[in-house]
Amino acid sequence: MSSNLCQPVVHIGLGKTATTSLQRNVFPYLPSVRDEVIYNDEALIAQLRYRNLMTVIEEEKFQTAFRLSQNFISSEGLVDWNPRNWEAAAEKNLRLFGRDTTIIITVRPTESYLCSVYQQMVHEGNVWSPIEFFVNYEEYDRMVPLLPQSGLIKFDVDSFNLELLYQLYSERFSKVVIVPLSTVSNLDFVKNIFYLNDAEVNFLQSKMKNGRIHNQSYSRSAMALTLKREKLLNIIGLMSFGSAAKEIVTRADIESRSAFRDLNFFDKLRSAPKLIVKRVLRELHWRHFIQNRFDRIVPYSKYSLPDSVYINDELARKNDSFIKTFE
Repeated sequence: MSSNLCQPVVHIGLGKTATTSLQRNVFPYLPSVRDEVIYNDEALIAQLRYRNLMTVIEEEKFQTAFRLSQNFISSEGLVDWNPRNWEAAAEKNLRLFGRDTTIIITVRPTESYLCSVYQQMVHEGNVWSPIEFFVNYEEYDRMVPLLPQSGLIKFDVDSFNLELLYQLYSERFSKVVIVPLSTVSNLDFVKNIFYLNDAEVNFLQSKMKNGRIHNQSYSRSAMALTLKREKLLNIIGLMSFGSAAKEIVTRADIESRSAFRDLNFFDKLRSAPKLIVKRVLRELHWRHFIQNRFDRIVPYSKYSLPDSVYINDELARKNDSFIKTFE
């Protein structure tokens, strides 16, 4: 069936707003009701993984390929997990997708979002206390010289401004759709963007309702266990490395890295993929154990941030009021 759809569509995030459920349970079925839609084209998604390394010419080639068909892309990393990087990410997305792309941004209330982001970082092996993770604007500024360019090591709470995020994209794109988490499951945004009829929406809603829950946040007990595990590692001089390094450091790892440094350039290239995969798999073992074993056996209770964690209450109220205008 054809539709009136003419603009390409990109769902950029935010993460932890039912994005994985949408990407697994709903969006893959869109081409079955809108056969002109291509969802997450593999070649384009592969290129987006290296978007920060693209030259201007490569960005132009990407946009040309993106606009050749009725592409729909959903990737929560496009907005950038770090609110300090939102403006740079918006500029990058403009160059990649073009001004007349429809941008979808899914959002949720501030405090629950911050809690979920912290848990996501812990899921990925970045294990710090929430008091260390959340900082104010001035604290973040002082740490900037010490922070890596990629990876969310610290979160500037004062920069988490949803109105600003909306403004950044409204200034650059012809259409920006804000979708509160509370309204995601009714899929009205999908209906309106893709011109679906009631039967088509009901079909997708059934997929959402009956689909598997993906990437469930660690329970309170699992978070406590993970933090205790980290303390034990610290006592013996070890620590978890997460999405930035994807490893748990051991003496064997230190020795292997020393040997790796001694290799010539071409031998390093040959050895690097195996080393990276080894470290990724090692860290994923703990996450798999927690989400697929521990939290299915131990009674589940929801984790909450401690009261001592820094929250910009005034900004949180503004964010939450902003969200309500779209409900």
